[in-house]
Amino acid sequence: MKREVFKRQKKLTSLAHAWTHLLPDELIEHSCLDGYRGGTLTVLVDGAGYLSELDLMIREGLLDQMRQLCPTLPLSAIKLKRGRWYHTDEEGHKITAF
Repeated sequence: MKREVFKRQKKLTSLAHAWTHLLPDELIEHSCLDGYRGGTLTVLVDGAGYLSELDLMIREGLLDQMRQLCPTLPLSAIKLKRGRWYHTDEEGHKITAF
């Protein structure tokens, strides 16, 4: 089990580095890597407008750029899902919830 968790963490870490390198800060703030399975990276996006922007970036070559930055991972697709990975407190601050 320890070996499998480490392998998954290593994959997500390299994908997270590539994601933060390729996206503008605004899109990073409104997206969260949710998982990686069978060559598909699943990303949660917290708004329809941001989801549309990311979809356009994928169609314009984001997937290929991710593949270049993570050549050892078989990345075949990026799946976008509308959702939230955080709660908001009374002051509007995001509190991560998993």
